[in-house]
Amino acid sequence: MAAFVIHPIVLGTKEFDKGMMTYQFDYGTPYTIPIYGWYLEGGGKRVLVDTGEMRPVQSAAREAAIGGKIHTLDSGLAQFGLTPADIDIVVHTHLHNDHCENDALCENAVFYAHEQELRHIRDPHPLDFRYNEEYVEDVIEAGQMQALTGDTAILPGLRMVHTPAHTEGGMSVFVDTPAGQAVITGFCVIREKPLYRPRP
Repeated sequence: MAAFVIHPIVLGTKEFDKGMMTYQFDYGTPYTIPIYGWYLEGGGKRVLVDTGEMRPVQSAAREAAIGGKIHTLDSGLAQFGLTPADIDIVVHTHLHNDHCENDALCENAVFYAHEQELRHIRDPHPLDFRYNEEYVEDVIEAGQMQALTGDTAILPGLRMVHTPAHTEGGMSVFVDTPAGQAVITGFCVIREKPLYRPRP
């Protein structure tokens, strides 16, 4: 079984009210979250989980809020001596814009996304403004996008599992690493969200 080293790359941020993330508590508290892409090193292929924002806000204030550097896809991959054209496989947790805006840059990759995400990106719910077909139409037209119908092993040690929570076609990525199995969820998992308990 192949073992991957997971390299998180911050490819954007969002600022909003913390109450949106903590079951309706802590409203009025500003909150900044990082938007990650994940470079998976190993397994004989160059794999990227999600491609992030096309033009991320790169400011000292945002970097201080998340405690680290914000990259473009180019600068993020350059840390590993790579360009977007070097990526062999892109696996998408889902197709909200902040997870797929750089797809066209990965011109040589095969892409994987759940079929329900591909359906929603063409015909989104009127209230879900986060889907935008323009970000994936180039790879779809080029025949690079593979639609998944359920749990799928992409490579030895790399498996996608249908987890329809954040979106109907959401996928979590199970990755074998030297330290054991890790899971990339593709949606926000903050300490206060799963552990938060309302005050009595």
